Amino acid sequence: MRVRDKFNLLLQGNYYRTDGYKLNSSSTANTQDPFHNYTLQLKAGYAFTPKTKWTLSTRYFNETQNIKPYSTKDASGNTQTYSSNASIRDINVNNTFEHHFSEKVKTSLRVYYTNYRAETNQLYLYSDPSKNTTFYDYFEQNFTRFEDQTDIAVS
Repeated sequence: MRVRDKFNLLLQGNYYRTDGYKLNSSSTANTQDPFHNYTLQLKAGYAFTPKTKWTLSTRYFNETQNIKPYSTKDASGNTQTYSSNASIRDINVNNTFEHHFSEKVKTSLRVYYTNYRAETNQLYLYSDPSKNTTFYDYFEQNFTRFEDQTDIAVS
């Protein structure tokens, strides 16, 4: 086995954006507000022997949404100006070590980690400043999983 045959590497990325859209043209608010996001992914692997290999897979996702201020009337007929900023970030890493003991027995050891974060900041401005309101929401979660999977073929 040559070194070139033992190592593999894959890098991928994408970018998406939209200017938003309205399904109801008489509405001042968009049905979908403008946003953009991108994803980067890296996968690498190394075969120590024909029976033993290691794989590392990582992914990074980021999305941002900025809603420009627009004015509308609330249920009471008061004019309000609304704006918002929101973001999402998701990072995950999957590290796997695999060994084939025989044709019938294979073990995979995995460590998986992910971090997810979402943040929203909204602002409602009224002609009467005493009615102004803000909304802020932040959520973050980490998750780690250790796993040992052994497959035994019974024939």
